[in-house]
Amino acid sequence: MAMTLWGIMALTPARVRARICVSPSVAWGTEWATLRRWAHAQRALVDMPAAVFTLREVAQRVAQIAIGRAPPSLRTAPIVAQACAGATARL
Repeated sequence: MAMTLWGIMALTPARVRARICVSPSVAWGTEWATLRRWAHAQRALVDMPAAVFTLREVAQRVAQIAIGRAPPSLRTAPIVAQACAGATARL
């Protein structure tokens, strides 16, 4: 879900964190280290070299893969719902 919000919907890391985390904090800054850490980990899984692709582009690709794995019955659902369903789908 976070990769979809950041990569495809182009929300800032702060807005992604506000949508993802259940307990908002006024101490949060404008960045979110966990989001970047997830993107770094996913970069290795989808084999996207750092010299060519930004972390946001990695997030876009990971979100596209998750959306593509969503059940056909969800094709008209919001892309965030498709990404969540696709991320949990068994192959």
